[in-house]
Amino acid sequence: MSSEGHGVLRPLLTEPQRLYGLAISLDGRLVASAVERSGADVVAQVHSADGREVAVDFSRKLLPPIRLAFSSDGEVVATGWNDECVRGQVRGYSLATGAGLYVTGDAVDAEDCFDLRFCRDGRLLAGAYQQSEEGIHVWDGRTGEALRTLVSDNGASTRGIAFGEGDILAAACANADVWNAATGELLAQLTPSDSDCYAVSFNRSGDLLAALAWSSRTEDEVHVWAWPSLRKIARWPAPRGGEDFVLGFYGDRQLLVRHEEGLATRDAQTGRVGGVLRAEDVRMAEASAEAIVVG
Repeated sequence: MSSEGHGVLRPLLTEPQRLYGLAISLDGRLVASAVERSGADVVAQVHSADGREVAVDFSRKLLPPIRLAFSSDGEVVATGWNDECVRGQVRGYSLATGAGLYVTGDAVDAEDCFDLRFCRDGRLLAGAYQQSEEGIHVWDGRTGEALRTLVSDNGASTRGIAFGEGDILAAACANADVWNAATGELLAQLTPSDSDCYAVSFNRSGDLLAALAWSSRTEDEVHVWAWPSLRKIARWPAPRGGEDFVLGFYGDRQLLVRHEEGLATRDAQTGRVGGVLRAEDVRMAEASAEAIVVG
């Protein structure tokens, strides 16, 4: 863990506050957070690696849950939350000027934004919503223009999403659905087990797709497929984490998952534990590996 990595998280680690949302830029130099301040107000903020607050005009009142996402070039930060006046709205802000760039161009009749992700080149922004009929909304990542809605045919809520290479988008929607987010084509429906899938993640190379599924009262299961061949290459148990579901690639072949002592990196193919992470390390793993925390 570099001193720079700790620096970007210093505002969160030194002040006791409840954290409702967290995103770290791909280069690890910026962190966006939604925290509860005195008086139970929830505010969004952006800090740089040296601890300096980056001025962004987050003018709307936030109601949890809050999702935050950086574009891959670090020029835009997007927020999705339950707004008092407009439900399910997503807003994009310029990190260069701090001004609002756009409000997403469609009305989402949903209370909770479960996940919010830019594709790897920033052209597309996708949001997953609690209500199953809302599915996944896809917008232009630069303008906020509504492009399409992806709705699974199984009637389940989408709990988490992850972009692979190009326009490939995976969704935890009971199954692990894989879409072409640009065209709206459903490419694959993978069934990890007899129970629901709660989180998905592509590795950085885009050739492995992992899914976390509820298996029993005490354990989850991690399933890993090769992409795009869809060949199942691994299935191993992981401890349950209450209402939080953690899954994300750390590097290209290690997964970040729950562990008896907290969170750990494990080999994607064998499930072998590589190391246990402290809280601040876990947050940095989310930045470097685009880990997903849903729940």
